[in-house]
Amino acid sequence: MMVLCPLRHDQATKGVLPEADQRRWKDKPYNMAQGRANGALVVSQAYCAVRAGGVLMVGDGPFVMVG
Repeated sequence: MMVLCPLRHDQATKGVLPEADQRRWKDKPYNMAQGRANGALVVSQAYCAVRAGGVLMVGDGPFVMVG
């Protein structure tokens, strides 16, 4: 699983973005390659906030369950 911008997500969902490219990007994320990030995502807020499309959900989770 990886986070994609809306454009790339649409391309991946429609099969336009090759899986090999997705795997390459996941192995070396752009922000890490540019020196803007390193290691795991760190969240310092005490509450859960999720934006899904135009909806912002804030409060106690879980908001979305995948399985």
